[in-house]
Amino acid sequence: MHRTGLTKDGKSLIITRTRTDLGSRGGHDEWISHQNAKGEWQEPLNLGDAVNTGGEDMCWTFTPDGKKFTGSWGPHGTYDMDIRWVNKDDVPLLKDFEPIGPPPNLLINSKAKTDKPLRQ
Repeated sequence: MHRTGLTKDGKSLIITRTRTDLGSRGGHDEWISHQNAKGEWQEPLNLGDAVNTGGEDMCWTFTPDGKKFTGSWGPHGTYDMDIRWVNKDDVPLLKDFEPIGPPPNLLINSKAKTDKPLRQ
């Protein structure tokens, strides 16, 4: 299991995981889980067809502005991946998700400056 997103209040979490139940689309999928009033994590829900496919859907995160959800997709059982983007509002389970922000090593804010050239 890999954590890919957390809400600002810490009560909702997006994970990447393979499951054979709960509406899995196949391979790795993106799931969301919420804490109940007692602080217990609830059974994760599949984010659905806007994000998940029958292949490998992995390592999704939010853009720095929190409006898009991006990650990789590849055929089932492989790690030959392409990048996909979806609008957060196009995923019903993400409409009210306010991300804490992407890990700094995954996406760099476009306003950041660097003196070092990017490696090819």
